[in-house]
Amino acid sequence: DLRGPLPLQHLARMQFSTQRPPAPEDQARGDGERLVAVGPSMGCAAVAASAASVAAVGYAPTTRRALAPLTPSPLGFCGGAAGRAAGDVPRSVVGGVAEMAREREGCRLVQRALEEAPDDASREALAFELKGHVHEVLLCLYGNFVLQKCIATIRPQAAQFIIDELVAAGHQEVTKAAKHKFGCRVLQRLLEYCRPEQTAAFVEALLGDAFVLCRHKYGNYVMQHVL
Repeated sequence: DLRGPLPLQHLARMQFSTQRPPAPEDQARGDGERLVAVGPSMGCAAVAASAASVAAVGYAPTTRRALAPLTPSPLGFCGGAAGRAAGDVPRSVVGGVAEMAREREGCRLVQRALEEAPDDASREALAFELKGHVHEVLLCLYGNFVLQKCIATIRPQAAQFIIDELVAAGHQEVTKAAKHKFGCRVLQRLLEYCRPEQTAAFVEALLGDAFVLCRHKYGNYVMQHVL
């Protein structure tokens, strides 16, 4: 009967076909707080379970809800922003930033800690743990995201140590970073968030190899920021 309700198998296929891929920022940040969709993004098994739930209780669940954070959180805070005293920093991250930044899960915790730190002093204390490790973190699959987050969240003058270590490594290392898949991202963030007088030293190195960098698959993005 075409006027009757669609069979559950057909409904499941229709629901499954509307699934959306995860947003890129969720993959990069991995902040642990995800939205649970009930309806258009569910698979077959979830649709069947949802139908059974509706039949049992007589109403449909809300279409979208956020998962509540755990208390205490894995960052060492308790009860979210309201429960953090001024000057607090995540206890499980403090003292281990340089090592955690190079780990898949650790880099996510450090990025979240930088976002949730209650003030500039706490945030910069975490960033300063990367002193002496900038070059290795800059070229790291996971560490480059931590450096980008540092640059985007701390005050420009506080990010000077990143520029100083980069320039101290020499002109060749600067251009190497610009040509690197991960390093080029960090240089772009520095050019976006730091003052021109801060970036002048490594921009000079980039201009010295401008012709090659402008034609390079990664370096060209850095040179676009220079221009």
